[in-house]
Amino acid sequence: MSDVDEANEFVEVLKLPQAPIDRIIKECLPAGFHASKETRTVFARAVAVFVLCLGTAASDNAKLGKRKTINVKDVKNALRMMRLDLPEIDELVERFIEQLETEKVSKADQTKNIEHDHEEELFNDIVENDSMNETDTRETSEVHLE
Repeated sequence: MSDVDEANEFVEVLKLPQAPIDRIIKECLPAGFHASKETRTVFARAVAVFVLCLGTAASDNAKLGKRKTINVKDVKNALRMMRLDLPEIDELVERFIEQLETEKVSKADQTKNIEHDHEEELFNDIVENDSMNETDTRETSEVHLE
């Protein structure tokens, strides 16, 4: 089996969901224009090949850094190697990273709030139970006294 056949087979296995690809195509086309099914299929295959190439280049960058995990810098370097280090793409990547960081902070804050609320509830339950036990003890002692 040739390298081309292996690559074609791998791309076929790497079939991406069609719905997001259709949305991308729809956003790219002017109003009133449509893409044939064959065009959408070719587009999906091209996206799969692009992702495969970008991932491979980013992986190579990580290996050069003696790492097994690809990071954003590896992907940016891969885009630069592919001559796709366009300001528009870089800006989109930066905004996406900022959004991820904001979500991380938000989730961390939510977790802290949930933990704090849970601790507060436990404390209140303990205080309530303790005060109920004191009331029960007082009532019991009053009954014994009579």
